[in-house]
Order: sequence, then C-alpha cells, then structure tokens
Amino acid sequence: MGLHAQSRNADCRGIIRNDTSGFIASFAAPLGFISNNILEFLTLEKGISLARKLNCVSLVIESDSKHLVNAMSSHCRPLWRLCIILVKCIYVLVSLDDHRWIIQHAYKEVNMIADSLAKETVSMNVATMWRTCPPEFVTPFILSNVASVSLTRVV
Repeated sequence: MGLHAQSRNADCRGIIRNDTSGFIASFAAPLGFISNNILEFLTLEKGISLARKLNCVSLVIESDSKHLVNAMSSHCRPLWRLCIILVKCIYVLVSLDDHRWIIQHAYKEVNMIADSLAKETVSMNVATMWRTCPPEFVTPFILSNVASVSLTRVV
C-alpha cells in the first residue's frame, strides 16, 4: 500500500508468492483519496481476490498494518466501513477448499519487495498486474528470498 504525500492519492500494491518465495503475481492499482486503514483493507481484499482467481489454496497473508492483522485475527473490531471489507475478505477465505489461511504481522522494513513496488509504481495511474514474470525492479529481491540471502534495506 502507498500514500503519496505530494498528491495525497493512495494506491494498493501487493505480491503473491509460492511457498518457496517464488513469484506468482503482483499488482498495483490507484485508489484515490482514502484513509490509510481503508487502503490497507482494500489492498487485502484485492490480494485475496487475485489469489483466489489464481487458484491459490493455502494463503499466508502478511501485512505491516497491525490494525488489519488484529481485525482479521478477531482481536479487535474495526469501524463499520472496514467491517464491510473485512467480511468480504473472510467470505472469500472461507470459500477456499481447505480453509487454510493465516495472517501475520510483517514489519515494513522486512518486506523489500513491497517497498520496491511502492517506489517504482508511484506514478502509475492505471491498475497493473504482472503475471508471467515479476517486474524487473523486484527481481533481485525475489531471487534473494528464494536463495535465502539477506539484503540490507537502505532508506
């Protein structure tokens, strides 16, 4: 997810990987003027929807939003607008064949792929999905994940 200080436009970004950190798909889509919490929940909804379309049967959902993780784990009840999105997400997750999914908090600093997506897609005005191969700017991070090589994030 991303919020651009200059324009105040928000856009969602995510990546779907397999159990060995290999690339399956990634997406980016502009969402307009919305709050950071709505942005996180809509990004989750888009990611789950895409994973379902790609026939992913077991999901590990990672987010740097503690509020989202707590809401999905039933540790808190979000505001009504977020509840609507949350119910849609849970409905899709329950429809998975074996209902296998978990959600966990991932510190923003750890996810260099999402960070790279955020930096490179900041000027995009249309929804985009990469399917057959990852965008060039995230390839080094995916390869390092697959090879279990640690990279240092420089801010």
